[in-house]
Amino acid sequence: MKNECKISSGRSMAEMLGVLAIIGVLSVGGIAGYSKAMMQFRINRTMSQVSYIASTLRTLFGTKDDYAPLGTDTNITLLEKSKVLPDEMVNIAADGTKSLKSPFGKAVAVMRGDLLEEGDNAAFMIYYYYIPREACISIASRDWGSASSSGFVAIGINEDIESMQQVYQGCTKIAGYGKAIACGAAAGTTNTTSDPLTLVEAAEACMHPSSNAIAWKFY
Repeated sequence: MKNECKISSGRSMAEMLGVLAIIGVLSVGGIAGYSKAMMQFRINRTMSQVSYIASTLRTLFGTKDDYAPLGTDTNITLLEKSKVLPDEMVNIAADGTKSLKSPFGKAVAVMRGDLLEEGDNAAFMIYYYYIPREACISIASRDWGSASSSGFVAIGINEDIESMQQVYQGCTKIAGYGKAIACGAAAGTTNTTSDPLTLVEAAEACMHPSSNAIAWKFY
């Protein structure tokens, strides 16, 4: 009886390396696609949150004289009780301390502001901190208020609180390297149309890789 040897041929080392290379390329592409999708999701969510907060605050204080109750520090208790905040924005630490966080997991602040002159408390400001450059450019170049009825006064890129307090209704756009202000339409002034930042202006203002601050002022 004749013994027969069955020889099974396996994949060569070159073939295995080729397969691993293909898997690596697909993995990198998948990660890049996921990262891009998550960035866009966070950008959209940030803009949605700001629009929601602005709308609910304007409705809440619509019959009041000013926004003084908001104070100069974020009054989370007032904002929560008034249903001003989307639920996902409230972060509770282990010790029970509450803070506001953005879709990027960073700090958010809401406070009173001035509309026509110092101390009138007729506006409010929303601050989002530590925004990545890509997101900052996209958000900053959006037209936040083409009509005076939107209540939009201005958006400031990397402007501190003191500077934003001095941005009044009917302001003039200032665009520069590292900082910028874009103004909205203002009823009763010569500034009747919004003047959003261009992509180039936004790119110059959003100069930090991951630590840009964006402030909105509404009345």
